[in-house]
Amino acid sequence: YQINDQHAILFDEKYVYRRRNEPVHENLASLRWHWDYSANTTFSLKDSYNYVTYPLNTLRNFSDNLAEAILTRKFGRYDLSHNLGYERLWYPNYGPSDFSQFNMLGDSIYSFRNGTFHWDSKWNRRTYHNSGYLDYDNYSLAADFNQTYTGNDSEISITNVLDMRDYDNESVALFRTNYVDD
Repeated sequence: YQINDQHAILFDEKYVYRRRNEPVHENLASLRWHWDYSANTTFSLKDSYNYVTYPLNTLRNFSDNLAEAILTRKFGRYDLSHNLGYERLWYPNYGPSDFSQFNMLGDSIYSFRNGTFHWDSKWNRRTYHNSGYLDYDNYSLAADFNQTYTGNDSEISITNVLDMRDYDNESVALFRTNYVDD
């Protein structure tokens, strides 16, 4: 629904039936308020709700709700996107896997003649409701350089990704250890 030239409310709903080893029913609904602040800046508030049922094994049924604020900007050669979110996943018939998670995402692209430099950062904090022993933080930093050379029809691309996980309570015996992967 277009409120005016700058504001819109968007609703999207999907129902999916799939069958691999067993039938699965999935309902996904999202509601978003979108604001075009200027020609180069937009802001959105979005809430997504997902409900999945397994008719043959109801223990696996779960619900997922993600609320997020998204800011995108373009200026000069830069495209920037920032996202703050809060996610809640729960299993109505199996509580030990219920969790809440805070998310922060940043995505930036710098464009130059015949190429781009892209970097993104992600952080999330997952907290399990039934056991603080399982809580952890995830961090990810990624950079990608890409340039084409028209004189000899070649291209160069360099990518590096750094992933880190930090458990509140490490347990090597349970394969729960902090790590850094580059």
